[in-house]
Amino acid sequence: MKTLSRPISSLLSRFPLFLWRQRILVALLIVVAIFATEFYALKIPKANAAYTIANSARFISGNSDYLTKTPGGAGSRTTWTYSVWVKRGALGGQGTLISAGTDMILYDGSTDNIQWQVGGATDGRLDTSAKFRDPAAWTHLVFVFDTTNATANDRMKVYVNGTQLTDFSSRTNPSLSYATGDITDATAHNIGRRVETSSLYLDSYLADAYLIDGAALAPTCFGETDSNGYWRPKTYSTASPCAAYGTNGFKLAFGTGSALGTDTLDAFEPGLAEKMEKFIEKNCRVTVDWTRPDGAKIRVTGFDFIDHASAKTLQRPPMVSPEWSFQMANAYRRLEDDFAKKGETQKSEIFRSKREKLIQSVMAMAVSTDGALAFPYASLPDALIGHEYRTPLQGNFSMIGVSYAILALKGFDPLRPPPAKRAG
Repeated sequence: MKTLSRPISSLLSRFPLFLWRQRILVALLIVVAIFATEFYALKIPKANAAYTIANSARFISGNSDYLTKTPGGAGSRTTWTYSVWVKRGALGGQGTLISAGTDMILYDGSTDNIQWQVGGATDGRLDTSAKFRDPAAWTHLVFVFDTTNATANDRMKVYVNGTQLTDFSSRTNPSLSYATGDITDATAHNIGRRVETSSLYLDSYLADAYLIDGAALAPTCFGETDSNGYWRPKTYSTASPCAAYGTNGFKLAFGTGSALGTDTLDAFEPGLAEKMEKFIEKNCRVTVDWTRPDGAKIRVTGFDFIDHASAKTLQRPPMVSPEWSFQMANAYRRLEDDFAKKGETQKSEIFRSKREKLIQSVMAMAVSTDGALAFPYASLPDALIGHEYRTPLQGNFSMIGVSYAILALKGFDPLRPPPAKRAG
């Protein structure tokens, strides 16, 4: 078997010989524009806005994505506020925004409304009449829990883009001074999954999430209306009338410019970023033999769409996805950069080496077709992917694979905002 062995710089230099034809360039610009829209964080229009959210996180229900943290002790179990910006990724499925024990806030799959349940819905419950069906819109949600409030209907309040909802299809108010809820208690908290059943995974983008333990806050602590009438995010201040985070409060900024970033992940569990990387390598990295269109047989190491056990269940051999492999190369780049910024040069060098070896291997699948450089969708044609679809038939190529190859070769991370422009 042959393997490709050329410096990455020389591979990148070959792209202009094939790719920069007019029709390919136009298609590529469209793809990159989509990336810029979907993955370049939560970019609120800047008119009259003093604050822009720099990062967001994509939770994919099919990947069972979620975050978890267990506080070391109980916080205020009578009063808290949860604020988050959300853009739905898929409609029609139940997805949990936050949960702990038998408490949870989720999108209902059958109605696309929001359900908020306390004590398994028996101690408190709100079902919004409003539906949330726009996958293109970012929505600011604030949930205020305050059982010390003498007004029963004010013990659970929901705000959408700064406006309080008052119309609910179902309402159960918690009792006065109710203090046996699980959110802010010393129990596992999940974002993106229902804790109690390890199910109901969220399919959405999240940004600028805050849990304020011990305070019932107005939405104006987190957002404001600009002169054009648009609801915008604002810098959170712990000064009155807002409040400090409290015993078990937190802010999730979703990274420091590099996807989730090691800082955000480590806030949930020390070393979580590296644990995730090792898990993916152990369960999804594969080495396959592949025959190029010219008949040359090569050996390629990359990443499958699914884990080894799932591929075995589907009774198909492992296969390499160029798109997913190049995305993993970008993940290595993020880890490389994050550890370099922390001064951990040895770890940074490890991920630099992993990134270059992965790119080198998967580039062996690049083929020249009609004067352009392209990649197959995967190393196996017409095979079950593992999430509903099959790979295309032999002879078809993947534009998204080419796009991610260029991003990886150029070292451009579509999840990282570009540096701010200098004034002047």
